[in-house]
Amino acid sequence: EAARTLLENEANPNLRNKKREQAHTLATAAGHDDIVKLLETHSKGRGWLKGLF
Repeated sequence: EAARTLLENEANPNLRNKKREQAHTLATAAGHDDIVKLLETHSKGRGWLKGLF
């Protein structure tokens, strides 16, 4: 569901260097506190995001 929400909000999977920041912004705006917390607490958030895009 998180991946779908990000894509529905125009997350661009081609922005390799900006995926984490973009996902964080979209998750914050959409009120997905669980995703925001995951991105903020795990320094390797990019590895988790690879499965989304």
